[in-house]
Amino acid sequence: MDSATAARYTTTAALLLAASFIALAWIKLRPWWIHSSTRQKALDEINEEYELLRLARKDIIYHYYWALSRHEDREADVQEEQVLEIDKKLDQCRAHYRAVERGEPSQLHEASHLPVTVYGKGRPGDDLTAGGVSARMRQPSEAS
Repeated sequence: MDSATAARYTTTAALLLAASFIALAWIKLRPWWIHSSTRQKALDEINEEYELLRLARKDIIYHYYWALSRHEDREADVQEEQVLEIDKKLDQCRAHYRAVERGEPSQLHEASHLPVTVYGKGRPGDDLTAGGVSARMRQPSEAS
């Protein structure tokens, strides 16, 4: 066997060894990668829901004090109940987030989704609290 053939065999063996090492690493690390990305996605969804609840709570508190200033006690009571309800949901979101962070099974801690509707000008993704004014207190958008 000449030196060129021996060099080819050595190179081929080294490439096969490297390929098998990469394949073994992929097989071992793929489940961890999938688990990590799934966990991060779940944490992002919980955080998004938490932020929507905080925005809704901020608006409801504004309306609560507005109702009190107009001496509408019934309306203020309704707003207060809604704030307490949202506080419970915020606590659930915090507990769910911590459970997912610790790696506990997420099906034990299902988050209850609260439909949140914000009225006023703006498009999805706009900063709804720009200038310290909530989206509900902005001028109503013109009907087309």
